[in-house]
Amino acid sequence: MNSRVLKIVSIILMIFDHTVRVFGWDGLPYGWFLSAIGRLGFPLFAFMIAFGCTKTRDIRKYFLRLFAFALPMQLFIFLIRDFYYECFSKELNIFLTFSIAVLTIWLIQSVYHKMIVPEKALFPRILIFLMLLLFVGFILFVSQAINVLYGGPGVALPILFWLGLKTMKGRVGLICSTVIALAVFNTIFMLVYNYYFQWWSMGGAVILWFFSEKKVRASVFEKYFFYCFYPLHFLILYLITMIV
Repeated sequence: MNSRVLKIVSIILMIFDHTVRVFGWDGLPYGWFLSAIGRLGFPLFAFMIAFGCTKTRDIRKYFLRLFAFALPMQLFIFLIRDFYYECFSKELNIFLTFSIAVLTIWLIQSVYHKMIVPEKALFPRILIFLMLLLFVGFILFVSQAINVLYGGPGVALPILFWLGLKTMKGRVGLICSTVIALAVFNTIFMLVYNYYFQWWSMGGAVILWFFSEKKVRASVFEKYFFYCFYPLHFLILYLITMIV
């Protein structure tokens, strides 16, 4: 399963989850099931963001592209706010969540690339690590304060996935890092929001077992289609509710 297929799977799972919310199928047996497997959507998207950070030639452009979509997306949400706030939430959109995560990864990479510390100098390395840890903690606190979608835990998940991709190699390493990242994310999310249903997202590790890290060359249309589909599917759901 390459990155293109994983994106398609993530989109399908997201549609399941959002359709259940819009039409109020939560209490129905199939609605509960669709919502449960829909919990896998966000972690898979977060993984693709992390994977993109490891493959992109220019992480700065990657961040700017995500942030450029965050602003019009928020304006779009404002235009359909009665529908969106009733069916979903009043949090800032997912593009902003992922933008902050990519920005944090970019800054961490910049520090390590410019760090001139001998390998045997243990204390300076520990000090830099602790400073970066405090910096990431501050970013997560700010993300929670400004109320981005999935809050601080949502920003942390792509960072955790990225750390796993950079440090643990091979199929077993991928799964171990995925399980650890999802467990940390769900634990923090549960503590912050008192929401246990998100634990279904642990199933994402099963899907990622079949993931191939080989980069797929995407056309410009394909690249931007996945960005544009996110607001587009909200518009379609909104129009359906207006018709019915």
